[in-house]
Amino acid sequence: LPRSRRFPEELAGAAVNWWIGKFARGRTQWLTTRAWVRISEVDIDRAGRGFQRFGKWSLLFAWMPIVGDALTLFAGLARVPLWQLIALAGTGKTLRYLFLAGLLNSFL
Repeated sequence: LPRSRRFPEELAGAAVNWWIGKFARGRTQWLTTRAWVRISEVDIDRAGRGFQRFGKWSLLFAWMPIVGDALTLFAGLARVPLWQLIALAGTGKTLRYLFLAGLLNSFL
């Protein structure tokens, strides 16, 4: 696992988004009217299309800005088990950190 201090925080954030999605199942309008959620209907629709196309494997891209939050939220809406969210999002985030570390190492 990467040594970044942000890594556990990012996974915790993904789990919170998943929980919000699980709570909001059947009430997606509730999500777009909360100022603290910061996910628009457009983001939810985009994540939903990606999720329908690639399934739970799209969670490998949970590290991406904006869309990643919507993907993890949509995983809760789609009833993806929490352990699968943590495994896939964690794998994607780890691969991102490894790529960035390799890129940085090549410049040093």
